[in-house]
Amino acid sequence: GLSTTEPTIAGSGATEPSGGGYSRVLLGNYSQALTQKMGTPVDGEIQNSVEIHFDRSTGAWASGASIPYAVLYDSTTGGNMLAYMSLTTPITVTGANVIPVISVGDLSFSFTEGS
Repeated sequence: GLSTTEPTIAGSGATEPSGGGYSRVLLGNYSQALTQKMGTPVDGEIQNSVEIHFDRSTGAWASGASIPYAVLYDSTTGGNMLAYMSLTTPITVTGANVIPVISVGDLSFSFTEGS
């Protein structure tokens, strides 16, 4: 998913766009060949190995404002936020017929084992 606000490490504070055809994108993982968008994890870090395309917009997302954060959830709606990151290139959708894209390698999450 995407967020206009920086979430907290505790998993709150994300503000996803609403309306305009926005929806989260299924990333799959390295063991799900049919839906895989993320590469193989290396030393606790995983990056997208293909472009990530959001659905074509039907209107502006976030009132056309810049969307600087990507968020990782365990569900297509609601659910638990697992991680977030700043996007190298924020996404801006000002109207209909835009297909937002995250380029290969621009989505990278690092995970460490908690104690």
